[in-house]
Amino acid sequence: MTLINFKPPAAVLLALIPLLCTLLLFLFVFVRFTHNKLTRPFFLFLIPFALWQLNEVFTRLSTSAEEVKYWCHLFNPFINFIPPLGIHFALVFTRMRTWQRPLFLALVLYLPAFLFFFLSYGGLINFIVYPSPFWNWLATYEPTLLSLLNVTWLFTAMVFMLFLFLRFALFKNYLHQIIKKQAKIILLGLMLPIGIAFVTEFLFPFVLGQKPVPLLVSTFTFFPLCVFIALYKYELFLFSPKYTWENIVNKMNEGIVIIDVRGIIQYSNEHFLYLIGYRYYELINTSIFNIIPDYENKTIFMQQIELRKKQLSGKYILVCRTKNNILLHFQVSGTPYYDKKGKVIGSVGVVEDITPMIKLELSLQNKINDLNTYIYRTHHDLRGPLTSIMGLCALAQNTITDKETLNYFAMIKRGTLKLDSVLQDLQWIYNISQSVLSPAPLNLTQELEKIKQSITDLNNYSKIIFNEVIELQEYLITDKALLNTILHNLLVNAVNYADLEKNPSRIEIRARKINGHVEITVKDNGIGIEQKYQQRIWELFYRANDTVKGNGLGLYIAKSSVERLNGTIFLNSTAKIGSTFTILIPDRQN
Repeated sequence: MTLINFKPPAAVLLALIPLLCTLLLFLFVFVRFTHNKLTRPFFLFLIPFALWQLNEVFTRLSTSAEEVKYWCHLFNPFINFIPPLGIHFALVFTRMRTWQRPLFLALVLYLPAFLFFFLSYGGLINFIVYPSPFWNWLATYEPTLLSLLNVTWLFTAMVFMLFLFLRFALFKNYLHQIIKKQAKIILLGLMLPIGIAFVTEFLFPFVLGQKPVPLLVSTFTFFPLCVFIALYKYELFLFSPKYTWENIVNKMNEGIVIIDVRGIIQYSNEHFLYLIGYRYYELINTSIFNIIPDYENKTIFMQQIELRKKQLSGKYILVCRTKNNILLHFQVSGTPYYDKKGKVIGSVGVVEDITPMIKLELSLQNKINDLNTYIYRTHHDLRGPLTSIMGLCALAQNTITDKETLNYFAMIKRGTLKLDSVLQDLQWIYNISQSVLSPAPLNLTQELEKIKQSITDLNNYSKIIFNEVIELQEYLITDKALLNTILHNLLVNAVNYADLEKNPSRIEIRARKINGHVEITVKDNGIGIEQKYQQRIWELFYRANDTVKGNGLGLYIAKSSVERLNGTIFLNSTAKIGSTFTILIPDRQN
């Protein structure tokens, strides 16, 4: 039989050119596209679509009705796979994960496609062919029940695919702008051939009384072309400055939220949405006060908004309520948000969820409170018996003359005094945590003299030369009790760990003002501290050297007292050379 008839060249070209476009598209997608769950159904979609177009080309080139029926019987059954593969692609693109389950895809999409495919090849679905002056031949389904079911299923599937893209492109307000534009391009490529086919193959014959114009196969090429543009060419916009910035913001581990001066949320990145539990369209253009639970936090936020209006930045903690009614603590770094004219129109907040840290701090504070209570109770419960023991020892030493017995009482007294010293230090730890700061002017030189007089009973005291350089022109204003505690413990530490083999053994105390702080240094040429121990000397009950008697509380108390004054303390020490403790506390005169 003769297969080629070029009598209607325009009709042949209308079928051949779209086929060539599809074949080129198929090769390009196969070679250049990464094969994943999105591109794979699109790649497979092009195969039955190309066969459908090939059937249209051979129909235009055929010389008899029998040839047309042959080609329709050979290629047309593959049309049944076009809608399910198109819907499969649409489900992946529109993020409809629930409907992407294998059971749904197999039963609802591919099972009907295979059913109608085999019915067509079995000769149960046939075609009527009639000649056309322009198109050469036209083929349509025989008016049988199976044909009607086949056409109905194809039409329903195409409408469903159109619905998926229409819903995704026009009604998903939380989508990224690039994805929305991709969806609109694909939607245009689907609506254009369907619209043309509706006019030429429905309105023409049934409304206007004109002969149908078979343009659906040719014009449907717009759909895969638009998909190609959206997935490949349009990705060039992914590297535009605007998209790059939005992509970085959405990948941040911190939440970003932009709020206008009225408290209306204008923008939120994906991480803030994740933290708060809302979707983009649920949160945008709503009041921030909807997620702030109480008056106290609302007041904090309004105060921050007033600071932004004055072009001031700030960091604060805000409690917010999630969609699931869970309270979260956010640390917010807020900066003013300006319009093109430099006017403040809102605030940009960088949000970090510190709820776990807050819970940990509360748990730690509860343990500290328990420990403080234990220290307080221990001090009061043991101090009475210890005082009685020391009193009895003193009475015994005044009444007993036996030397061996007196030696035993002296040992009891020394042990009792050591335990009493530990209790006194523990009491100081409790007092430091509970006390209220009472700043008052003091003369540092006079206070140092009093402290030195209080430690004259230490073994090494008389063998050490003290040197003081106080460069303060006026009184020092600070909490007197805490400063005395700091200096007392540092001087006791320096005396106890003096290196008596050095002649002379020195302790130097300096004080000066520097950068809004008062700097006090206690420097000695004692035995020093090895590098490996220096990080641990501030720990409770830790002793870096066992050659000198002590309870391991002095430096811990000194550091706690410095921190209570909002200051810092540093150590610079070299073994066998000496140590320098530097204290920085705020200058309250400023």
